[in-house]
Amino acid sequence: MNRGQAGEIDPDFQRTFWVIYSLESEFCFNTGRASAIPYHDISCPIPHTSVSLNSNFNWLQVLSSYALMISRIYERLFSVKAKSLSKDVRRTEALRAFEELENWKDSIPESFCPGMPIRSHRLGKSQAVALAVQICFCYHNVRIALSRVSISASTGDFENQMRYKLSLTDSARAIIEVVHLIHLEPFVLPWIQYHMPQSALFLLFDFIIENPYHEETQKDLSYMQMVASYFMRFQYATKDNADSTLSTELYQIASKFLEDVASSQNSEPQTGDDPDSLEQWLSYNNDLNTNLLNELLGSQNQQQHNQPVFALTEAILKQQGDNKPLGKHWTTRFVKRHLQLSTKLGKHLEAARFDGFTPKAVNWYFDIRETEYGWIKPENTVNVDEGGIMAGFGLDSLVIGSSDPKKKALLKGVQSRTWTSFIEAVTATGRALKPGIIFKGKKLQKQWFLNEFELIADWHYITSPNGWTDNHIALEWLKDVYLPQTEPRDASDARLIILDGHGSHAQDEWMATCFLNNVYCCYLPAHCSHGLQPLDNRIFNVIKGAYRKELQKLASLTDSAPVDKVNFIRAYAKAREAGMRKEIILSGWRFTGNWPINRHKALTHPEIQPDKEKLLEEFKTPSPPQLHSDDTPKTSRQMREMAKHRSRPTRRKYSKIAKGLEALEMKVAVQNARITGLEEQMAQVRRGKKRKAVPNPNRRFMALAETLTTGEALPDSKKAEIEVDVDEKVESVIEVGVRSEDESDDFRVVTKHCQRTRSGREVKKPRRE
Repeated sequence: MNRGQAGEIDPDFQRTFWVIYSLESEFCFNTGRASAIPYHDISCPIPHTSVSLNSNFNWLQVLSSYALMISRIYERLFSVKAKSLSKDVRRTEALRAFEELENWKDSIPESFCPGMPIRSHRLGKSQAVALAVQICFCYHNVRIALSRVSISASTGDFENQMRYKLSLTDSARAIIEVVHLIHLEPFVLPWIQYHMPQSALFLLFDFIIENPYHEETQKDLSYMQMVASYFMRFQYATKDNADSTLSTELYQIASKFLEDVASSQNSEPQTGDDPDSLEQWLSYNNDLNTNLLNELLGSQNQQQHNQPVFALTEAILKQQGDNKPLGKHWTTRFVKRHLQLSTKLGKHLEAARFDGFTPKAVNWYFDIRETEYGWIKPENTVNVDEGGIMAGFGLDSLVIGSSDPKKKALLKGVQSRTWTSFIEAVTATGRALKPGIIFKGKKLQKQWFLNEFELIADWHYITSPNGWTDNHIALEWLKDVYLPQTEPRDASDARLIILDGHGSHAQDEWMATCFLNNVYCCYLPAHCSHGLQPLDNRIFNVIKGAYRKELQKLASLTDSAPVDKVNFIRAYAKAREAGMRKEIILSGWRFTGNWPINRHKALTHPEIQPDKEKLLEEFKTPSPPQLHSDDTPKTSRQMREMAKHRSRPTRRKYSKIAKGLEALEMKVAVQNARITGLEEQMAQVRRGKKRKAVPNPNRRFMALAETLTTGEALPDSKKAEIEVDVDEKVESVIEVGVRSEDESDDFRVVTKHCQRTRSGREVKKPRRE
């Protein structure tokens, strides 16, 4: 019957071939094997007429086209060749197969179409009913297989996985709805009598165990009971006890499991059922970095690690008159009930950095970056930053050792705490300047440098008492490294340095040297370098990670000898080769939006936090939700709306509840007004405190540039120093924005009679001579 054969084919022979091929293809698909008859080599046409059970339905044509379809689907998705396909390709092929399956279903008349009720009284003949059941099972058999493939190809995509899991349960329910129409006769195919109902049973059992709180759970349990009843009938007809026993046991296990879940829900308070209560509070505090989600999810079985959440929940319960303690598994079940919450790996971040990196600071920086310095060429734009490494600390890692749990796996290492700093600079075109290495010590020693270091001998090496940079070192690096290596081809081209506001960069000598060499300084907002500085985004991470790996190799070879300067240089040189690649440097500039200049990149940085004032305002005044019939009323007005069109006794009860809510609303309104007043008083107290103010370095640089342009002499730094009375707890502030109108007026009034610092600030209390 292949394409190489010619001549007319007898119609009876055609029907015989397609019946055999349909049975063979169906059997191979269900058992996970390819058909022995390649579908692309079949030349026998599908008969257009057959011995029909219904005048409008050609069953042989439907089953023959089904056989061809499953052969194609098996080759594309389930064959040995298909196993090597990527997840994206498999997902695409599955969608294509779904579309092909739906087209096949649409070609079937309504009386036999899957998804439509099988009306046995209209079909009449028992053979027609059996055929309708078979077509229904054929459709859902392929749908289940495609849904499983789609789930495995959608790893990490929770939404798609859940959609295909619901597709599995829909098919399982559709199968169970027609099991009462299955003929328990020897001529009926085993996969119809046994395999499909059992598959539906397992699918529903699995879904109930994984999703006990789903709204369809009780409905699925009743479907499992229907399958158990069917297998009892199957047992009576086949004299086989195993099938009935298994289905009954699974139903009892699922039923008992749901009873336990319900009892635990009753014994453990459901304070999180209201999506605007505890869950909203958790999400809000997560935005403010209170680490409450980490507390909640870090150790779910230990109540002492969940004190903030437990305290809030128990306070809510006490207000409701429930003084019972929370169960130790309450947090686990609470998170499981709310899909909006999930476990997260906490990352430690300094509070000042967290609070400082906001859209307000980003917009302030890019206003300067775009308007003042956007014209400077990328090859003349450099980012400079200091970093440091603890010389002797490597990585923790997995090891292979004894399976005895009492024996610990220890990693050999030097654990030296000598700190070494480095100064790195990269251009917006992906070029790295020669680094500055700052060793802890008094003078450089000749024995630190070996002959093998000839390639890195031109690095800028220097020492300091503590291994940190200072004003002198920063100025020396600027003159000896930066200025010579960034000399533009056109002497008239300006250069730009993007750097943080460290004191060594904000000194007058640094600023003056830069300006006199046609170099402009653009300072990052305070505590925002982790989000806006290219070097801090991926470049330093790659370097430090590679350094620790090199250090670990060194420790295994040198028997944990101390990491001296020689070994540090050797390890850091290799780490720098890994981190200072052009593609990594460019990715740092691109990720922070510094080049190409893209404000949106920085505003969508994963670590940026919303402006606290805006966040607090949104949390305090949420938009009123639209109440649906199934929602819980939250106000007295919503309660009265729900009472409409009810019976008189019901309206009376609703009215009593609404009065209670009105009393609570009045109490809450009074308390909110009191809280607002207290917050305003606290704000006035904070504004009255004297704080040590650090001028904005960008403004200082511009003021100093104007001074140098006019030819005026720089004031003596010692005479410009002032003493300001501050409280014991002093907070340094770098201005973001401009001075208010009131402050500007005051400034103009006292300008004639006050002394000023070199940064332009007035001296209210001059030092006495």
